[in-house]
Amino acid sequence: MIFDHNLIDGKFQHAILEGSSYEIGKMQGQALKDNQKMHARIEKSIASFLTSIGYSSSKLNHKNMGFQDFQEMQVFFEEHCPGLNEEIQGFADGLNIDVAEVPFYGATYILPKNCSQFAVLSSVTSDRHVYVGRSYEWIHTADDLRLCTTRVKDKANHIGFSTFLFGRADGLNEHGVSATFTGGGIFDIPYTQKGFESCLVIRSILDNCKSVDDAVQLIHNMPLSGFFNLLVVDSKSNAALVEFADGIIDMKRIDNNSEGRVLFSTNHYALQATMKSNELNCGIINNSRRRYQLLESTLGKAAPRISKETLRMILSKRFPEGVCDHYYSEAFGTLWSAIFDLTSLKADVCFGAPTYNEWRSFALNEPVGVKEYPAIFPDARNEWPY
Repeated sequence: MIFDHNLIDGKFQHAILEGSSYEIGKMQGQALKDNQKMHARIEKSIASFLTSIGYSSSKLNHKNMGFQDFQEMQVFFEEHCPGLNEEIQGFADGLNIDVAEVPFYGATYILPKNCSQFAVLSSVTSDRHVYVGRSYEWIHTADDLRLCTTRVKDKANHIGFSTFLFGRADGLNEHGVSATFTGGGIFDIPYTQKGFESCLVIRSILDNCKSVDDAVQLIHNMPLSGFFNLLVVDSKSNAALVEFADGIIDMKRIDNNSEGRVLFSTNHYALQATMKSNELNCGIINNSRRRYQLLESTLGKAAPRISKETLRMILSKRFPEGVCDHYYSEAFGTLWSAIFDLTSLKADVCFGAPTYNEWRSFALNEPVGVKEYPAIFPDARNEWPY
């Protein structure tokens, strides 16, 4: 179905990166040096995120982050995200800047986005595969727009979309572990907790974890900050939804022996300990609850024969029949949709809104290089999403 919207042409990159952490970082720095449009878009993305949580500048200040000096901060990052400092150093060398000038540290470790995600376990799918579906809503002018297949020496190979270049908004690794997130629907208030934002937690899970148990332990050991819901799933049909609301945490775990073998979240909290934080929701909670009810109803009716086409239908239909949104001017447009097959280790991806763009399939073993894909963003400028 075609809608009467302002159609905006966009472009995604698929970067296939391989080598040591330093080598991969340097490749990205050199590529960004040659791509001024992407460089400007990522700088805008970092600046707009930091502004939304009360920072007036994207310039790194380790003291504002609670560290005595830059070296202390790097030691802390190495403890929780080993290898990332090397990647950032390579990136800085590729750009010919001082590593202390890279704003990524400040955008992922905070001193005080909008999505849908769902997991279906093998006992309720028609082909007995484990699937994770996700829809990512934001604004096209302030995002990396980059899918990465990353093969770092001594880390798990993974595929997923990048955030601030080094972080990940979602992904699937070679061990069949998927990690995704949805925002908690709370913006423009000061954070009270020091800790890592979701994109760095997801990157660490994809790099290092072989199971949901590994990921849960990693999450418990990392200081967290922000308002988000993490969904972690593995190919053995284990899944965990971790709801985090600025220091308050709750978790729900399921497997093939659970009464319910689907797990999902949108942009509000549904677990007991975090639910009170919905009082701070910025105004998208009604939209979020309708998407939540849609997932609950559609997946419930389709079980125990949920197919990949069921998942694609949910992601491809426009709200309120599905979870695809066109409100890019309101920072609520679908930038991409993905279905991660944890059994076959493949990712089906739609760049841009699935109402206008085609689905493509990606594996973990594609040759090194950079490919570009067109995308259409159908902006419903005169409509309001909530």
